Amino acid sequence: DYPFLQSSGVSKHRRVATGIIDGPGGMTYSAKAILSTPVPISDIACYGAASHCNPAVQPAPGASFLFGGSIFGTREIDFAVDKDFDLTAGVHMYLRADILNAFNFKNYSDYNVNWGSNGVYMPTAMLNKTGNMFTVPRTIKLTLGVKF
Repeated sequence: DYPFLQSSGVSKHRRVATGIIDGPGGMTYSAKAILSTPVPISDIACYGAASHCNPAVQPAPGASFLFGGSIFGTREIDFAVDKDFDLTAGVHMYLRADILNAFNFKNYSDYNVNWGSNGVYMPTAMLNKTGNMFTVPRTIKLTLGVKF
């Protein structure tokens, strides 16, 4: 009644790489890249009478990243630059600019799934390109703050 299913809501593989470098004029530059496999789709697949329902998990379709096949579900590259200003004894003001999802990858999180006539066999999944996304579209964020 309760089969063993692949964990849903979590990518099987996820890689996050970051880099930070000090630049001229006391500025700091950073970048972050996130690549992960698609999140599996879990659902209750019903067929025939309402009493014929089974839990089911379907691997989600992915997208290619620069090269390769359809293996990535989430792709995001962020850049940031910040500068600290020393105001007085232990008080610092900072200015930071972030570009989130710099290449504007479409990381859709919703799928249209057809579980087949018997609710389990031959399921097909397609990205819902009018649905929600895991990440923000290309976003520029400016931050001004004080540390003390």
